[in-house]
Amino acid sequence: MRSGPSLTGRLYAGLAFGRAAAVYDLLTDHEQWRADCRAMAPLVPGPRVLDLGIGPGTSALEMWRADPSRRHLGLDRSARMLRRARRHAAALGLALPLVRADALALPFRDGALDGATGHSFLYLLDDPARGLAEVRRALRPGGGVAFLEPRAHGGRLGEALAGGGARHVLAMT
Repeated sequence: MRSGPSLTGRLYAGLAFGRAAAVYDLLTDHEQWRADCRAMAPLVPGPRVLDLGIGPGTSALEMWRADPSRRHLGLDRSARMLRRARRHAAALGLALPLVRADALALPFRDGALDGATGHSFLYLLDDPARGLAEVRRALRPGGGVAFLEPRAHGGRLGEALAGGGARHVLAMT
């Protein structure tokens, strides 16, 4: 039997990605973040690309701008984040499919996706290895991923932001 997030993790996620979701619009609303997202787009094959932890939608929308031929799909556990992503996509006239689910138990059949991305996402998971295993399961053979993380090792968002602007990219096929 798999265990879920810790009580502390659930409380943190409820606050940071629920009630404080508007903060993420501010965190992602700058050119460097957007440029990083556009740079991730060519690192994964298409046309079906999952953006994990889509938050307010900036990452998927910027990757779409870099390559409009791809069909991006956003996933997040937070309904408030998904509402923000939906609103930002609608402002661009884009129909962005969104799924509310946990990245540790992806609701996709084996091999359903061509690629997956995440910006500042893996370090927030209670079990990043399990999250990566789920992504690998949901990718088709030859699919690929690209994750942009603020630190190679880390904990929660506050610690990562205090650690400075170092970014690490993990890409695998």
